Amino acid sequence: MGKVQERIAAALAAELGSRAGWDEPPGLYWLTVERGEPSLAPAPIPWDAWSLGPPAGVLSAIADGCRGSAGALHSFAPDGLHGAAFFTETWMVIRPSDAAAEIAEAKADARAHRIHQRPDRVEARSMWAVDRAGNVYVAMLRRGIDDVPVTKVEYAGPGRTIRGDIPAALERIVSAVLAVTMPGCR
Repeated sequence: MGKVQERIAAALAAELGSRAGWDEPPGLYWLTVERGEPSLAPAPIPWDAWSLGPPAGVLSAIADGCRGSAGALHSFAPDGLHGAAFFTETWMVIRPSDAAAEIAEAKADARAHRIHQRPDRVEARSMWAVDRAGNVYVAMLRRGIDDVPVTKVEYAGPGRTIRGDIPAALERIVSAVLAVTMPGCR
């Protein structure tokens, strides 16, 4: 992993670690990098917008709006924009085994938005980011489990395992705002 990518992952982890409480609203952030140092700044999304549906769904709607209007957020983006990031709290399941049936059940529950009903659920804070090169970042802090956030970075291209509505929406936002074609952008 490159130094800038390491610093971006560390910035996401620091943002999670700086939060004192739980039950915070989601947020979209601009990711800038100046002289190799990343920083995050909130994008101008009204707080009440996040109450319109599940956070990933609202983010996806924002991304779709960017696409249709040649980058509605473009005028609000800072100079030197490197990517976009998203904070949300979520439920997840910590896989106790590699049993195929358990994994399939957890995936089905996630697709059906039933994780919050599972007795083995864990609350987590997460920061996701996509940069202009299509690299994807995630930082996760599981409540009562992790002392420090766990981070992962994956480079653009085939074989990427960080997938889902959030990275896809961030790719569409970055693509629209920066007017660049993202590898794997859908």
